[in-house]
Amino acid sequence: MVWSEDRAGPPNLIFHGFSRVHRQAISVRQQLLGDDHEEFLRSIESYVVSCNNWSVQCMSKGNFTAALELLKKAEAMTEADNVPNYQRRVVLRAVTFNNLCCYYRSRGKQNAALQFAEQCLRIEQHYKEAENAARTYLNYGVLLSTTGRNGEALEQIEKALAVLHDRERESPEVNLETSQMLVVAHYNTFVEHLRLKQNATGMQALQKALQVAGRKLGESTSQSSNLTQKIKEVQIELEKRLEQKAASERFRTTAGSFEVSQIFMHFQDSQAHPWRKVTLDEADADRVQEPRELTSVAEMCFD
Repeated sequence: MVWSEDRAGPPNLIFHGFSRVHRQAISVRQQLLGDDHEEFLRSIESYVVSCNNWSVQCMSKGNFTAALELLKKAEAMTEADNVPNYQRRVVLRAVTFNNLCCYYRSRGKQNAALQFAEQCLRIEQHYKEAENAARTYLNYGVLLSTTGRNGEALEQIEKALAVLHDRERESPEVNLETSQMLVVAHYNTFVEHLRLKQNATGMQALQKALQVAGRKLGESTSQSSNLTQKIKEVQIELEKRLEQKAASERFRTTAGSFEVSQIFMHFQDSQAHPWRKVTLDEADADRVQEPRELTSVAEMCFD
């Protein structure tokens, strides 16, 4: 269900009304069919997926209270005590934790976001049924980067790339979501190297992001086109700033600053969406700057 302005009532009331009815239907199935019946387990999955989808819609509308309540409902439903014999439970729990990570990051609560990302990773590392380890690694890397742990962030991005390359080998046909995450992974690698003052290595990663985007994305969707265009803008701006830096070193003047942001992958809607702007070190700075909000040349938002 997608909420629109034409629906009667605010989205939080609509969603909570549906979730209440859905929960009642689950209880009826449990009483009539038993805990292990396929229909009962299917209704559990439908409920958790719906709560996650609705929470994302609430977040996109700025209704964070309703979003959190829905995610907490999904988290409670995936407790082991509720469905101990349901194998898909852990997959649904990982989905919910990833969205809780996105929620807390959007609210500026980095520690809480990190905790849910780590819980999600623990699930995905222990259960092969987990479906989006690459996305979790990417998001965890962004969160680590915002706390200054850039080396660890690079490690997480490398893990994401390994998962994505394995996925490509297993299924050679082009998958849009996998291709988008590959582009994001290479771009975020560039960002981390830039912050570590490893400009040459960073440029290689940026070139790789553009190559993958051109080869696998093209103009497949407006989102893909926007992603590719923004990365090209970053490349042009970076080359200009590096030229200014070289000139400033020759003539002892001050070069213009260059600031970029990582791309944070929202779990549910498969969009690259920076829930909060992230300021990185200036490429030609000699010291770490205090974080401040800005509109970056690399801000990537697909609305």
